[in-house]
Amino acid sequence: MSTPSANLKSFSEYSFTPLVDTPSVVDNHQLDVDIERLRHGARKFVNLSLDEKIDLARSMQRGYLKISEQSVAIACKAKGITLGTPQEGEEWALGP
Repeated sequence: MSTPSANLKSFSEYSFTPLVDTPSVVDNHQLDVDIERLRHGARKFVNLSLDEKIDLARSMQRGYLKISEQSVAIACKAKGITLGTPQEGEEWALGP
């Protein structure tokens, strides 16, 4: 008698077709610059007042709403979801 797991392939035996473009090569210098910018921003953020943090959060929300449609479309493409389907609706509910 065979077990259910006996019918499974090794991970490397499954075919894989990327649904999105491969990211570009990482530029280590740019990565260092970006990390330093993040560290600087974190130090600045920690010193903001509560009202300033609320204003920042609202600004981020407005900014994200400007790209939410593109974000959902990219998420759907990455997951192989057809636009206009209920699955796209789930991306809208869970994303933006």
